[in-house]
Amino acid sequence: MDGAFFMRNNRLILVIAVISGFIVTAAAMMVSFPANAQPGDGLPEVQAADNSVCLACHGTPGLQTELPSGEPLYISIDPDVFAASVHGQQGHACTDCHTDRSGFPHEPISAQTRRDYNLERYTACLQCHQDKYDASLDSVHQKALAAGNKRAAVCTDCHGAHDISDPNQPRTKIP
Repeated sequence: MDGAFFMRNNRLILVIAVISGFIVTAAAMMVSFPANAQPGDGLPEVQAADNSVCLACHGTPGLQTELPSGEPLYISIDPDVFAASVHGQQGHACTDCHTDRSGFPHEPISAQTRRDYNLERYTACLQCHQDKYDASLDSVHQKALAAGNKRAAVCTDCHGAHDISDPNQPRTKIP
């Protein structure tokens, strides 16, 4: 074969090279990422984000976003206050509660108002505190909420969200 053959067929050779590259890449991915991988198969486990990742932005004082209602939603977290909270002292990661916030940019917030946001978010407490929630189902607060009263108290209204006190300490946040 001479150089003229390659000159006449350079498009064909390029197409074959590109297709071959895709095939090799796909084969390598199938070997690297088996569809039926199980924990303990020797693959690295996905780790929850370290709080410093979240606090790189959310540790900025005054950080807020605007909800469709026009209300500001304050999304700053004081790292020292969180560290002193029960959850901070127990070493919980932000993603332990914020399971739906695992990347950036975050998915848009669907809540229309700050109250709607609080009513959506307080259910994160159920992941660890289902027993407390179940015990509260016959409370005046849950009855009011079930009747449609959006002003009814939920967990975070009294216990806080990022500044949760030890339950054995005086409850200064409860009116």
